Amino acid sequence: MNKKYKDRNWLYENYVEKEIKILELAKDCGTTTDTIYHWLDKYQIPRRTKKAIDVKCLNCDKVFKKTYAEIRKGNLNHYCSQKCCKEL
Repeated sequence: MNKKYKDRNWLYENYVEKEIKILELAKDCGTTTDTIYHWLDKYQIPRRTKKAIDVKCLNCDKVFKKTYAEIRKGNLNHYCSQKCCKEL
């Protein structure tokens, strides 16, 4: 098992600067994602948040957040709730 994740500089460089995913870091080090998260927290390296944009409900015009990941997966149903989706 490669324990380079215990090196704060390596972890910061790969996670923050290079934006490598937690799963990839864990695979590279032969460990679990929980271990990587543990060391991020230990070194107080901020976790990335899911990037999101404001979208407007097609039914009621309420503005809500939708992640880029949802949109890339083809989720283009911009409804704020199941209720709004069913009302059309």
